[in-house]
Amino acid sequence: ALLEKGDQALKTNQREEAWEPRPRYDYRFTSVQEVPGAFQLFRRECFEAIGGYKPSRDGGVDLLATLSARMHGWQTRAYTGKLLMHHRQQGTAHSHPLLVKFHNGRKDYMFGGHPLWEFCRAAYHLSRKPYILGGCLIFGGYISAFLTGADKAFPVVFYCNGYPKCVRSLNGAKMAMTWGYKKVYLVTAGFPDWQAKGFPVERQ
Repeated sequence: ALLEKGDQALKTNQREEAWEPRPRYDYRFTSVQEVPGAFQLFRRECFEAIGGYKPSRDGGVDLLATLSARMHGWQTRAYTGKLLMHHRQQGTAHSHPLLVKFHNGRKDYMFGGHPLWEFCRAAYHLSRKPYILGGCLIFGGYISAFLTGADKAFPVVFYCNGYPKCVRSLNGAKMAMTWGYKKVYLVTAGFPDWQAKGFPVERQ
């Protein structure tokens, strides 16, 4: 979907052929701000601002991109007027199809999903294939991540153009803390100070 500053953006809904007889995302319950990665379009300025797609061991690079874009002041929108065909079930490149639901529940926790929202999400998935089991696996994955602490103990660092000129990193750090991350660091002087001191910079 298009990630665009100030204006509304576009995204197509999707259906996973053969096992999904209906669109994957029901926008009665899914926010149009959420832009899954079957098809995403970015303005160049947005893509450069978020540093492109960030590798993630647990997946969810599309969600990370969407959240990063909004944290940088861009608007994300889904366009529901078109339907895409996803020819392989998402997440099955390295996992058994049944384990995908479990891993999705773990990711929901790591990305800050509220317990009440997760309960409703799991209940909704009880009526989707694999019936009953899918919803149970999602909620089980969420509980598993909660009990083990998942990866929220690893350090996360936020920086932008320097506080108080730029408050995006501060807002991002606050958001991470509300999501349960325990090691949150804020570079208040921002990227310009880092660069001025001659610290290494990687360009894409």
